[in-house]
Amino acid sequence: LALEPNLHLPIADSRFFDYCQWGFERTPIGLLTPPIQFYKIENAGAIPFEYHLEMDEVDELNRANHDFDVVTLLDPINGHLDPGDVLYLRWVFNPLQPILHEWNVEFQVVGGPTKRVTFRAEGYHPDPHSAPETTVWPLPLHQVMPLPNQPVLMSSERFCFGDVPMGASIDRLCVLNNYDEDETMTFAFDFSSHLASSVLTISPRMGEIPPQSHAVVRVTLRSMMAAVFDFDVPCHILVKRPPEEENEDLGDDNAERTPASTSSRPQTGQTAVSVSASQKGGKGGGTKNKKRTSVVDLPAPHRGATGTRFAGGGTGK
Repeated sequence: LALEPNLHLPIADSRFFDYCQWGFERTPIGLLTPPIQFYKIENAGAIPFEYHLEMDEVDELNRANHDFDVVTLLDPINGHLDPGDVLYLRWVFNPLQPILHEWNVEFQVVGGPTKRVTFRAEGYHPDPHSAPETTVWPLPLHQVMPLPNQPVLMSSERFCFGDVPMGASIDRLCVLNNYDEDETMTFAFDFSSHLASSVLTISPRMGEIPPQSHAVVRVTLRSMMAAVFDFDVPCHILVKRPPEEENEDLGDDNAERTPASTSSRPQTGQTAVSVSASQKGGKGGGTKNKKRTSVVDLPAPHRGATGTRFAGGGTGK
């Protein structure tokens, strides 16, 4: 079975656009540093691939505007994506007129399909007395209904920071509530995305939530460039595992009832080895410490060969 490359494109989170259409935020006319806007592409397949972006219509749009760079792609048009890799393409829209611009870009995958995406962006005259408009749906800021068997809920799952001056920091608080009555939950925010780790800080990034309790985290946004950010930061919720304990004493009686092996052949399988220590005191009397029992795996016998022991171990969480 031959594997094919799989280029995944995002679905427009907008009320005006359909699939394979993407709308950038409206941009005022006359900005010296227009904001950078991002478009995410992802390799959702099992094999790596090379891609190429066909930018003919972008060049035609710029030529029609007196060779002014109305639309600019800051990243190379050719690239490579390994399985699971995510790339945020950086676009700059710098309009000269208060009109709606539209252009098509073909995403060509070497040895795979070609996908055509229609981009739209609108310029406007800024009005200092009105709030800026957005094309994004007004989604709820928190989860309205809990899912079945969902022990942890967030007080806010969507943060809208608004307009933030470059270099300034803005904070938001998020509360993680553990509604389970018995289990302690652990949380960890995933900052594998370079875009998220460059402008966002969450403190603490990981921790524990006792039963029927909560944890408060601080979300801080700080950017040194003009850009429009819209990205996700996953939060992994797991049940805390109980600590591993050593086996308790099997008892003196059981140890005395086990006859010693008189065979000269080496034993195979699992063998219980008891280790004990005594402390002398008083008149020859002794107080025995609690006996521990360990389990040792003995290798199978090899006839006519010298045994060699290989040791190695690892733990995973």
